[in-house]
Amino acid sequence: MPQEPTYEELSCRVKDLELETAGFKQALQESERKYGDLVQNANSIILRMDMAGNVRFFNGFAQKFFGYAEEEVIGRNVLGTIVPETESVRRDLAAMIQGIGLNPELFATSENENIRRDGERVWIAWANKAICDADGNTIEILCIGNDITRQKRLEEQLRQAQKMESIGTLAGGIAHDFNNILGIILGNTELAMDYVLEAAPARQNIEEIQRACLRGRDVVRQILAFSRQREQELQPVRIEQVVEEFLHLLRSSIPTTIEIRKRFSKISGIVLADPTQIKQVLLNLCINAAHAMREKGAFLRLACNVLN
Repeated sequence: MPQEPTYEELSCRVKDLELETAGFKQALQESERKYGDLVQNANSIILRMDMAGNVRFFNGFAQKFFGYAEEEVIGRNVLGTIVPETESVRRDLAAMIQGIGLNPELFATSENENIRRDGERVWIAWANKAICDADGNTIEILCIGNDITRQKRLEEQLRQAQKMESIGTLAGGIAHDFNNILGIILGNTELAMDYVLEAAPARQNIEEIQRACLRGRDVVRQILAFSRQREQELQPVRIEQVVEEFLHLLRSSIPTTIEIRKRFSKISGIVLADPTQIKQVLLNLCINAAHAMREKGAFLRLACNVLN
């Protein structure tokens, strides 16, 4: 029969077990400390929330990023704190948070708008993981997020650039067709002028049609320049003559409460320029000036001075 251990042997075994247990506890504490430091100092948003969306943990990076101290967030629901009820595109984020709590496996990854304490909207890419108890029941959701706001803005800029390119292509096609129509009208107008005496009452109407066609041609040139299908055509022009023609177009573009005044010096100088581009610059300047005066009204003065 095996010999029973003595009291001294049992005491030694107990001491060995106590030392071993103490070592395990120390190692576990050290591991937890390292894990805590890693989570707190990670360059990612790390939070835990319960099934209803109430925050249980909020790491240091998240506090700095969103502008909340830990005690201001713990226990509060993410909705209305760091997650808006709806996105800018009207997506229901309240339903999304509810869905994460009910079926976290369906939202393993997600991208949505979040909101900082100062009200700034930011985009976060989230990785969501269910935390389960010993029986396999989900008790919390671990959420790790990274800021993708800059990426989203670049994507939006790219989409806008693609839209503008499409609009430019469409505008160029329409402008070419419209230019052909104007050419027919202008050609027939010039032919009609050969058969109408200058003193005839209809002569003034025909000349007005001609001037309108020429203004329409300028508009077509602006559209083609916008669509990048036309190079600038530089030609010798008198600035005061271009400005004078531009004034006929300006009156219909600004409120009637704004009076237009002009002051031209005696100019004999000629410049090499694109008249259409000059008119576009003048239009932009005058529209901006009119916008600043839209409430009270005033007068808009155009002064033209060119040195030879």
